[in-house]
This record gives sequence, C-alpha cells and structure tokens, in this order.
Amino acid sequence: MLKQHSALAYRQGLIALFTLLGMMPIAQGSMLERCAAPESNYPAYIHTMLSRIERNPQDSNTASIAFIMAAAITVRYNIPVDAEKISTLLSHETLGIRPISMLDIKRVFTQLGFQVDARKTERSEEVLTLSHQILITQDQQKNFVALITASSSYAYLIYGIVNQQALICPIHKSVFIKSYTTEKFLVLD
Repeated sequence: MLKQHSALAYRQGLIALFTLLGMMPIAQGSMLERCAAPESNYPAYIHTMLSRIERNPQDSNTASIAFIMAAAITVRYNIPVDAEKISTLLSHETLGIRPISMLDIKRVFTQLGFQVDARKTERSEEVLTLSHQILITQDQQKNFVALITASSSYAYLIYGIVNQQALICPIHKSVFIKSYTTEKFLVLD
C-alpha cells in the first residue's frame, strides 16, 4: 500500500511540475502517468551524475532542453557539462523565431564536438536495441526527453529541470517500447 501511494504521489508531483512549467496540458499527461516508482537505486546514481552539470539559472524551455542535452552528455561521457553554454547555442540556432527541433539539437551536439546518429525505428524490436543507449527523443506530447539509463525493467527518462531539480521519469521498459515504436531518436555515439 505504501509503495503504491509513493508511486502515485511521485506521478502527481511530476504532472503538477509539468503543468506549472506549461510544458504540457494536464489532460495530456498520459505519458507522464506511466512513470513508475523504480525498483532499485538508479535515481541516486542518476542524481550523482547530474550534479556534475553547471545549470542555467533560468527556467525556460530552452534551458530545460539544454539540461536534457547536458544530462545525456554527462551520463554518456562522464564529464562535467555547462548547460548554460548549450542553452546559448540552442538560442543561436533558433534565434527565438521558432520552436527547437531535433535538427537544432543535432547541430548543437555537433558544434560541441559530439557525434550524434539520427535514427528512426520501424518495429518495436528496434527500440529494444536503443533502450541501452543514451538518446534524445520526444514523447507523445512532443516534450523532449533523454533516455539516460535502463535496468532490466525500467528506462529512466530526463524531462528537464524545474527549480534546479531534475525531472526523472522511470518508465517500465515494455511501456517505453510500445510508446516509441516508430519514433525518431538522436543517439550519442
């Protein structure tokens, strides 16, 4: 009973944070509602890695996407990353005239000297091979997310940052595979 209550409180907290950010309407929280309480201590490991990121002090969509990118780099390469620099590069790419795209994100990774492979999956079996890689994609509501690690049962997604706290969503791997069967991914090589 306590474990179910914790998972429910965790989901409700994430939904409330996204709603406050304006990142998604409350009625479209279906993907976020699939977040689950993890079975292990992966979040502690993830928080340790994410603590190495120099964060942008502002709360904006660009700063949140920059944090997602910084999280992917930090976890993949185990190096400190300046999210504010990424945010500046993203702003330069879009010049504030249009939403940030996957192509913009790929260009910024390239400018930073990282190799990124763009992939599109056609079958759910292909997503299984991606679930053990560091990647960036969009959820069903078009929010950018980074898959930064996976266990045998869960995929751990970073949705960004609010009030200097990372929004981490552990999602059952089977749900991740079903939800991203024919999606585009950027994979850090």
